[in-house]
Amino acid sequence: MFTRVQGVVRVLMCVVVAALVISVGTVEAEYVPALIQVVLDASGSVSVNDFQKANQVVADFTDVLVARSIGHQGELSDWIAVSYFGGEDEYSGTDFIKCADSYDMGSLYTHLRTMSHPQFGQTAIYNAAALGTIEMLTMAETLQALTSGRSAFFKILVVVTDGQDTASSAELKSAVRQAYPNGEILLCVVGVGNGAKIAEFQGIADMALQIENFDELLATLFLVLELVSAV
Repeated sequence: MFTRVQGVVRVLMCVVVAALVISVGTVEAEYVPALIQVVLDASGSVSVNDFQKANQVVADFTDVLVARSIGHQGELSDWIAVSYFGGEDEYSGTDFIKCADSYDMGSLYTHLRTMSHPQFGQTAIYNAAALGTIEMLTMAETLQALTSGRSAFFKILVVVTDGQDTASSAELKSAVRQAYPNGEILLCVVGVGNGAKIAEFQGIADMALQIENFDELLATLFLVLELVSAV
């Protein structure tokens, strides 16, 4: 685990450097393609009902992304990935999916509607942010090559939790605090309910939002999408 953590730390430090590099790609004025990574809390504190509700919200959000990506059939489409986290070693999810691909997006919708609660253990929010960051940077690098550098993607990482961090490694906590905010990836941490303690992410995340329940999550994702559309 030490080796893996150190590798993650090194990559996160690259985010700080990357934020200083100006992208020279050109994009259409009315449409900025987005890389969106949604990372959902799947620890034991999240009830089965709330887990299903969160997945349904993200499924509904994908419908909006499909509509937004119409007319952008190439790699310059929005892309989305959905992951789940628990304790230090508990993290899994989907690959990034092109939102203009209705078949793959339909498969993602079905997956979200039918996925069982993994019942992970503790809550490692910083670990989730770190691993989500690495996945996003890896995909951004791939798309940069596929598009020959023709477009800069707006990168959004949304981490949703109903608890507080109880299991992140000290190394990753330090790395995330140094890597964010950075101007390269918009980090949004969403705390759901009274049990969510996200005050420590003020000043780290670009947005640290507290909502009452998972019913309000869709409006929050729309807010983030509005930021993309306004660029």
